[in-house]
Amino acid sequence: MELAVDHSAVHRRRAPQPGALQDVLAELGERVKPIALAREKTMPVAHPFDRLLPDGLMRGQVVSCRGSGARSVAFGLVSTALAEGAWMAVIDVPTFGTDAAAELGVPLERVVRVETNAVGSSGSGWVDVMGAAVDGFDLVLTRVPAELHDRRPAAVRKLNSRVRQKGAVVVTLGTAGALGGDIELTTQRTSWAGLEDGAGHLERRVVEVQASGRRIPERRSCAIEMVGAGTRVALGVATERDPQAELLAEMTATTEKADGVVVTDLNDRRLAG
Repeated sequence: MELAVDHSAVHRRRAPQPGALQDVLAELGERVKPIALAREKTMPVAHPFDRLLPDGLMRGQVVSCRGSGARSVAFGLVSTALAEGAWMAVIDVPTFGTDAAAELGVPLERVVRVETNAVGSSGSGWVDVMGAAVDGFDLVLTRVPAELHDRRPAAVRKLNSRVRQKGAVVVTLGTAGALGGDIELTTQRTSWAGLEDGAGHLERRVVEVQASGRRIPERRSCAIEMVGAGTRVALGVATERDPQAELLAEMTATTEKADGVVVTDLNDRRLAG
């Protein structure tokens, strides 16, 4: 097992036993227990995510981010809450992407990363660590183990109750699986702009996101624009379609070979699960 605390860089500390990892996480949770947002029933979200979740992130809920833009959507979704004082535990997300998170406004000094590396056939290790995380952190970002996508053991039902009781918000990359999920943010389409006649730099990304779920009375959608601005990515609402970006999206939808160069969509397809 491996514990990593994100500050300006990633630091790792070995935890030889499952209980030891939970103890360390519980200790960290005590140190970072919410203060600024503890009395609030919701946590704020950045514009334009307020078009999808006008009430913000409701404590005690599970939000799943799915599709090719899942990671970017998740980072943008939690950035404001973290900037205003929340803390986040990242459980079993080996491809977290600290640079991408920072560019989208995630303050890494308020993020704690944990890798269990020993989920097992039942997923019990993940459940135990998640339980410790939701006890002390406002936000928990995770991937649900594959073995818990289609089954919901008693331990996960208890975890759901714990999430509601403690008032944490769990954000999953990919399906929420056994956690059920209250809200689902799904990337319907993603496109890029900035290339002209095969040359140039990618400058703008548009991610069309649809919000649905049992906690949303009707489906909502928003085209979120992500524009490079120095070392940061500025978020906004895309007001019109870019034919050039749409053409590029079609080109990257499948892998092609041209002049010996492989052109492929670099998004993590596993998140579509």
